[in-house]
Amino acid sequence: MLKPINLPLFENSGLKLTKGRSLMEEILQNSVVLRLLYKMVRGEISEIYPRIGYEDISYPVLNRLFGSDNQWGQLLDKLSFEGFLVKHVYDKVFRCPKCHSLNLRPKLLCPKCRSSNYVQGNVIVHYSCGYVDFEEKFIESETSLKCPKCGKSLKQIGIDYGNPGFAFKCLDCEEFFNLPLELWVCKSCEHQFQLHQAIVENIYSYRLNETVREKVEKVVLYTEPLAEFFRRKGFHVECFSEVKGKSGNLHMVDVFARNLSNSTKEFMIDIEEKENQQPITVEEVLKFIAKVLDVKTKNLHPILIAIPKVEKEAKTLTSKLGIDCVEAETLDLAVDKLEKTLKV
Repeated sequence: MLKPINLPLFENSGLKLTKGRSLMEEILQNSVVLRLLYKMVRGEISEIYPRIGYEDISYPVLNRLFGSDNQWGQLLDKLSFEGFLVKHVYDKVFRCPKCHSLNLRPKLLCPKCRSSNYVQGNVIVHYSCGYVDFEEKFIESETSLKCPKCGKSLKQIGIDYGNPGFAFKCLDCEEFFNLPLELWVCKSCEHQFQLHQAIVENIYSYRLNETVREKVEKVVLYTEPLAEFFRRKGFHVECFSEVKGKSGNLHMVDVFARNLSNSTKEFMIDIEEKENQQPITVEEVLKFIAKVLDVKTKNLHPILIAIPKVEKEAKTLTSKLGIDCVEAETLDLAVDKLEKTLKV
């Protein structure tokens, strides 16, 4: 797998650690985080937008890439808190104060008697007798208005009568009002409440934090020379992919390449690197072998890239199991070797 990069960005994280692992090792085992950051630094995802539903908040791009999960908001908040992402207020939602549901409907009532039996119209006020009603009650002809109470003609607005605009009239208590009493009804539990009693929640969109782009690239673009090699050959490439084995376990691999026009060609590649010219040990190679044996199909071509080299016993073992082992001083040189020897 990828070598750890010492980034202060990952220190003091709230991510749950597995016993015996460092924080960096834990993050490098989180295929969702790695694939997400990989696609963001490559510009495949510029911003992660929410979709507000009746019962939940979803993130379509994450559902499409990784499957539906109602925990994506927590993951995005964690990555924002740790400095990987920057969040922006996209919208606000209002939840029922009793059951927290988003599935609400408005209920507008007469503020005097709380009836729902009201109508709306354009109001006219006759100054002389004080009569108030909707415009249609005053219409005498297409060009003239007449007060239905006192019978006088209304000739000049502002002098004979006023037109304050649209208003509501309760048909039960006959009260006129400008704004109805606004209540909200939860469609899940039927609880009724006023808007100020609702739980207000900010909903965010998320972008890559540009101040840490360079550091993140060192982690997630480490596989890029290898990935680009297979893309040039017409393969669909997934970095930090999770591959399901016969045991049912999911195994993360650095690069999984599939030829879409020829399904008989699939490559599963891991990169192991040691510093100071130290060889990759048998124990480290066995981890990759365990993946291969669990995932192995007749179409699978496993490759282990060892930088700079592997122990002699480890190379013998991979050869017996049909696993290509490519040794090179750098990943670029390993890709050059693949270019010359791999038939794809």
